[in-house]
Amino acid sequence: MKRGAQFSGRLVFVMKEQLTNFDQCAGIRF
Repeated sequence: MKRGAQFSGRLVFVMKEQLTNFDQCAGIRF
């Protein structure tokens, strides 16, 4: 359970980072 939660948290964090980078590159604000 803990390992799964850690993995999920990391995945969400990475996805947020990707969205932020895309947001800055595209100049689009969500």
